[in-house]
Amino acid sequence: MQNLKQSQKALSQKVLVVAIGTAMAIMASSIQAQNASSVGNPAANTTNTTNTSATVSDVPPPVSAATIAQSVAADKAKKTQEASSGNDLISLYRDAANNDPVFLAARYAYDAGREKRWQGFAGLLPQVVGTANETQNDFTRRGANETRFMSRGWAVTLTQPLFSWDKYETARQGNLSADIAAAQYAAAEQDLVIRVTEAYFNVLNAQDTLNLARNKKALIAEQLEQAKRNFEVGTATITDTHEAQSRFDLVVAQEIAAQADLTIKRGALEQIVGKPIGDLKSLAPQAKISLVVSEDPKTANAKKVATKAKKKVAVKQE
Repeated sequence: MQNLKQSQKALSQKVLVVAIGTAMAIMASSIQAQNASSVGNPAANTTNTTNTSATVSDVPPPVSAATIAQSVAADKAKKTQEASSGNDLISLYRDAANNDPVFLAARYAYDAGREKRWQGFAGLLPQVVGTANETQNDFTRRGANETRFMSRGWAVTLTQPLFSWDKYETARQGNLSADIAAAQYAAAEQDLVIRVTEAYFNVLNAQDTLNLARNKKALIAEQLEQAKRNFEVGTATITDTHEAQSRFDLVVAQEIAAQADLTIKRGALEQIVGKPIGDLKSLAPQAKISLVVSEDPKTANAKKVATKAKKKVAVKQE
């Protein structure tokens, strides 16, 4: 009886080698029916187990360690190439300064605000008024010839007030208005720098996240294939294979989410820049920041607004 069972098991293994290719197309219901009908038969159990491993969810081809190393090296080479080519942060800022509607509005407001300095200063300048006239005169007397002559005249009036407090305060308020416009423009410049820089690093971070997800996908695909082979030879259970498959499905979902996030981040940067950005130039590993802001423009703007308000109150009290 023992010899008969061993012969049946050997025969089942030989048949399995020949039929492994067609077993991939067997439906799950058929597998379950075979499992139910082969209870207590070791040879049948071996066959059903092998077929179950063959119908695990589709997986990519095996990824060897050499292939993974080549992928990592290719990513490093791509980053090195991107570091020497593509749009850098300075070029993106220049494009944003010419296309961003928020910054353009601040620039036009600055152009209008700095003219108030000259408008206030004009009240302290001498007032020059010039007039000119020309009159034609016709005289006719009885018994005399007609007489005609032209009379012309012109006048220039120069007025310079020795002291006018209201005009003096108007000039000071004009200077403050121009300073406020300059501070607001500086704040708009800083805001543009922050928005461009933040959007730029968001894109770089999204790119790194996507590359990490792809590398994890390659590694987990190798683990899944290894779990499948171990299950075929009987050194692992079907639970191990299902766990590897679930990890693979999870990393695929993470890759899709990372790709969508990269698309969103690139769209946000393109909205600020005003045109397609193409490839980005990554920063050097030891990037240096040479620009230091000594004072927040918004704080300086608030101080000037407060000073202008105090001047207006002083003028009204007088």
